[in-house]
Amino acid sequence: MQLDRRSFIKRLAATGAVSASFRAWCAEYGADYDFSAAASACGWDSGAKDAFYFLHATDLHMTENPDWDRGALQMKDKFMGRCFIDEINAMNTLPQKPSMLFLTGDLISGVTMNPKSWAWAEKKWAHYKKYVTDRLAVPWRQFIGNNDCAAVPYRKVFSDQPLYWSFEKGGICFAGLHGYDKWKPENTNHAGILYGAEQLAWLRGIVEKTAARTLVILTHEPLKDDDSHCARAQLAPILDLFRGEEVWNICGHNHTNLARRIRIGKREIRSVETMTPVGRGFTIGDGGYRVFFCREGRICGSALRWLTPSGEPIGYAPDASTCNPSCMKLLEETLPSDALASALVGRDKFDIAGSEMIQNRISDYYICRPDKNGKHGRLVWTVPRSIDGRRVASVRILCGPIAGHVGVSSDGKTWRETPIDWSSRATPRVIEIPPDIEGETIWLRLSNESTYECKFFGYALKEHA
Repeated sequence: MQLDRRSFIKRLAATGAVSASFRAWCAEYGADYDFSAAASACGWDSGAKDAFYFLHATDLHMTENPDWDRGALQMKDKFMGRCFIDEINAMNTLPQKPSMLFLTGDLISGVTMNPKSWAWAEKKWAHYKKYVTDRLAVPWRQFIGNNDCAAVPYRKVFSDQPLYWSFEKGGICFAGLHGYDKWKPENTNHAGILYGAEQLAWLRGIVEKTAARTLVILTHEPLKDDDSHCARAQLAPILDLFRGEEVWNICGHNHTNLARRIRIGKREIRSVETMTPVGRGFTIGDGGYRVFFCREGRICGSALRWLTPSGEPIGYAPDASTCNPSCMKLLEETLPSDALASALVGRDKFDIAGSEMIQNRISDYYICRPDKNGKHGRLVWTVPRSIDGRRVASVRILCGPIAGHVGVSSDGKTWRETPIDWSSRATPRVIEIPPDIEGETIWLRLSNESTYECKFFGYALKEHA
């Protein structure tokens, strides 16, 4: 029996062979949305003033190794055969062509800041260039992410491509940022983003001068994420200078489609994430890229372009959350407003003498899991026993969910174990300070005895438990 595309997709949607999100989309939109219908649903009119659209793809994790068996790294035949690039190029046949494709990092994998990885990375970038950017028939801009973080091998292949860039079109100012030049060679590939003084000065000049109605900051890691709290502090005074109406953050990293509304400084930010076009697995609808529709100096909506594992297009799904995202609370906003004092890693001074198996990273202390000999990571730091005569009764800590122990001491030698609730992922978690702990300083010890690494971001001191 031969089926047309609409019938084929509806039959797939009725089975368990598709993702839940795609099944929901099929039920709502009928599974045969074409480009014009999706554009209209997003409020876009090609005849409107300054009407254009651009594309966003991210997290390709390209590798020549066909043996990866998980997630986005299942690359066999993904690029050397048919892939999302063919569908993007086919959009050049539409009455109005895409203005730009943005590729926002993690384009290859396995790169570190250790120079030992750079010769390998240069070969991977050359392979990527041959099978991705050299094939693209649409204008493109790109930058690197946490999994391809090192600038040196990237520039060896893309010597004509800046690490960060900006341009304006139709009343919208676009700025693509590079957040990894501050990493240390020993940092793992989730150390958080941070911008150098030169890049910040450049961005400030862009923001001060632009008369655009909308500012779009493109990053690899979302500015809403916990690992971005130091970068948010850097960007806040710059974004406050923007005289336009809206600020957007378009990003990837988390391999999901998500829109959230956050506040950085005085500015409200719309943060929109796009999943990888090669899919998390080989189920229909688990891969895709995003189309952003623009008119009159604003982003008026976006649609997801879903793809099958073999690269065949399924359809466009208008994403209603793009322009109406839900609000979320940032890591630093979870600290109690009535705290006696607080500190965040990367922003404030910490005394971590006596710590073991700890990696000091951009935005957190990385507490290692037990090694093969059973030795585990241990973070030791100190806080004052009282502030302005007000006695500290508890410490709120911002950290990941682990199974471990907390110790409290007045001298850093004799420790008293203190219970802590690890059952919830919610932070901050509360460490009660025993009333009989005396002295000017409280020593705290957080031991990671789980099978996972733990990120520690900071703490707040409370007068009352």
